[in-house]
Amino acid sequence: MNNEPVAWMDANDKTIISNEKKWANDIPLYTHPHPDNLGLALSIIDQQKLEIERLKAKTLTDEEILDICIMGGFYDRIDDPFFDKKTGAWSLDEDLIQFARAILRKAQE
Repeated sequence: MNNEPVAWMDANDKTIISNEKKWANDIPLYTHPHPDNLGLALSIIDQQKLEIERLKAKTLTDEEILDICIMGGFYDRIDDPFFDKKTGAWSLDEDLIQFARAILRKAQE
């Protein structure tokens, strides 16, 4: 396995990446963990696995589900002709919430 860096990141401005080392404090970037950092890489992977499991178990509120549908462009309340002025509810809200909960239950199986 080749342990040479594939690119270099400027240590001062971490948005600058180049194919060659320009400064003494440039940070090497690898396509795989460098042997010196393998323990750190495995630790990060374990933390990410725990975070994924935590997120899988998260229950979304009705409002969070509707916000996601609206922000994602899946649902536009302005175009909903069946707004109930008495309750302040839109006609599709409950349907979207039930649909999203069904998907979340299936994903957690």
